[in-house]
Amino acid sequence: MNFKRKLLLFLISFVFIIPINTLAYSKYLIPGGDSIGIKVEANGIYVVGFYKVDGVFLAKEAGFKLGDRIVSVNDIIVNNVSDLQERIASSDDYIKIKFGVIRDNKNIDIIMNLKKDKDSSYKTGIYVKDTITGIGTLTYIDPIDNSFGALGHEISESNTNIKFMIEKGNVYGSEITSITKSTTKKTGEKNAKIDTNNVYGEINKNLDTGVYGILSKKISDTKPIEIADINEVMIGKAEIITVLNDNV
Repeated sequence: MNFKRKLLLFLISFVFIIPINTLAYSKYLIPGGDSIGIKVEANGIYVVGFYKVDGVFLAKEAGFKLGDRIVSVNDIIVNNVSDLQERIASSDDYIKIKFGVIRDNKNIDIIMNLKKDKDSSYKTGIYVKDTITGIGTLTYIDPIDNSFGALGHEISESNTNIKFMIEKGNVYGSEITSITKSTTKKTGEKNAKIDTNNVYGEINKNLDTGVYGILSKKISDTKPIEIADINEVMIGKAEIITVLNDNV
């Protein structure tokens, strides 16, 4: 049997663990299982690591911590790594920079004194990230408004394991290329390639139950099925729908 058409209580019950503010309200939903590519851009620039500058962890000593989100430089908003580099590079040989940072939902300022290196660039001592790209599995589509849910978990930054606060994101076409089997010490995974020229829709929410958004084109030929009422969901045997090769 085609794995994409094997429905069942697993998918039905999953729909009802989605928080009410993202719950699909339709009586019928299209079950997922399709492989999708995902790219999200952060609302700010995440600090994901540190390196030494002249033998010193400059950024750590200034007060930076892993997971800090840089949102401004000298009170000018920066939206991505390119903005950050541009603001720093435009400064004089010796500069004092005020970084506007969000940590634990609080705004703080961190001051750093920087000096140009031999190659005429500034070394901040921080590794940063503003985007995450990966693959995932579609959970459902609401045929009424083309809203969707995917992943079943939040997107976190891999180095810090901190939830990624997204500004925007897209879902793309994706095809499974191979399967890495599980072992006693390591979880298996599906390996896939992403077609970034084939945009399926936009992501607008990253919650602990998954990512959510709106599709702009058709992604599945599967027919909608009636969902169960919460009182009908029970513990028992379940089957999972997914794709194992290409998009089959």
